[in-house]
Amino acid sequence: MAIYTTTTPWETGAKLPLGVIPIASEIAQQMKQKSFVMDARKIAFIPVNSAFFPRIATPDKGIIHTASMRFHTHVQNTLMQLARRPDLVVALDPDLPSR
Repeated sequence: MAIYTTTTPWETGAKLPLGVIPIASEIAQQMKQKSFVMDARKIAFIPVNSAFFPRIATPDKGIIHTASMRFHTHVQNTLMQLARRPDLVVALDPDLPSR
């Protein structure tokens, strides 16, 4: 299962909907990324194998950063809140027809 991410920024000062988690540039740089937004309202079920990720066995293409326990807990709490609001969640699957 993967949470949708985008580098498209949200409007500065805008109230973020439940499930949207901004990742500041300082944290993103630790992950060798630029700032991005996680949108936990969009969850994809994807196979973690070489057919779907051809370079997964390459040393710099697998897990390149491990989130802190504090951040992990924040994401987990957000997912728990969304579980109580399934109407807000869109599940995506590469084997399902396009919606």
